Amino acid sequence: MIRATLIALLALFPAAAPAAGLDAWLARLARAEAAFEADCAALREREPPPGAVWLRLGPAGVEIAPADAASAEAAAFWAEAALGARAAALALYGQAEGEGLALRPVMIETGAAGVSVHDGAALSRGDACDALRRMTPALGGAAPSGNPFGAAREKAASGLAAPVGGFAEARLESAPPEGATARGPDGVTAEIGTDEKGAPLLAVSVSGDARPGETEVRIYAPGDPFRPAATLPLRILPAAAPAPAATGGALAPGGTAEGVLPLGGEARLSIEVTEPGRFAFASAPGADLTGRIETADGRPLSADDDSGSGYGFRFSAELQPGRYYLSLRHCCGGGGHFSVISSPE
Repeated sequence: MIRATLIALLALFPAAAPAAGLDAWLARLARAEAAFEADCAALREREPPPGAVWLRLGPAGVEIAPADAASAEAAAFWAEAALGARAAALALYGQAEGEGLALRPVMIETGAAGVSVHDGAALSRGDACDALRRMTPALGGAAPSGNPFGAAREKAASGLAAPVGGFAEARLESAPPEGATARGPDGVTAEIGTDEKGAPLLAVSVSGDARPGETEVRIYAPGDPFRPAATLPLRILPAAAPAPAATGGALAPGGTAEGVLPLGGEARLSIEVTEPGRFAFASAPGADLTGRIETADGRPLSADDDSGSGYGFRFSAELQPGRYYLSLRHCCGGGGHFSVISSPE
């Protein structure tokens, strides 16, 4: 009788109360989506090379492989664009290792009709950004979606959800029998208690080493600690990703500077000008970089994206004696080696 009563009570389990850290997670998600859309805007300015490529899981991890010899240029384009999808997958799912790609690889084909993507769910057509949106859940091991950010928000709001290192509370319709207990999986602590007004609730705490994803909390009737009377779905959200690192350094007028950018990171190089003049700034071929020069107090003077060699930047600026900063970013949330040169004009 107690077991049946408990099941009936939990059948009335309502939507979860706001989780500690959930608002912060939603704010991070909004920032990640804004960065993704900014990368998309830059990507739309480029024409994807024709060809067909596979996004699949290989011996060394996720790879972009040309479907034929004529698609090598397309593979290089999508390999760079996939860096933005990887950054989005990390923000959405806490991982971007391509779980599921071994069984369900994604094909992207570019031609006169635009961009086509087959992700195991359906064949969809659109632009390069639509392809990135389809790539993101594939990298994160999630179900195919044309709007992964919206899907993540809906799931977080539809039930009990808590971020790694946070907690959530869900109110129960009625008080369960005295002695009923709750258990979560490894890394999750669950307790049945009451709020400040005495209303029954379920409190869930997620440790910092818990794995993001779908799981459940099990409720046990008094005197029966082995057979769960009911299960409640729990969604563990990713922890906050580390902020993209900023790389420092200096660039002498007429000199060169090199470094490595982490994914989504920015290099900020100081420039000391002792004599007035006009100076050109350019990135070396081989990396799709954007560049911007600004004064010491942050006033932008000049910027460029694709005027240089190999989708790099090239621009010039008239500079007076003083300190300036040259900011560099890889396209599409990417990272890797950079090399820039400054020369007087």
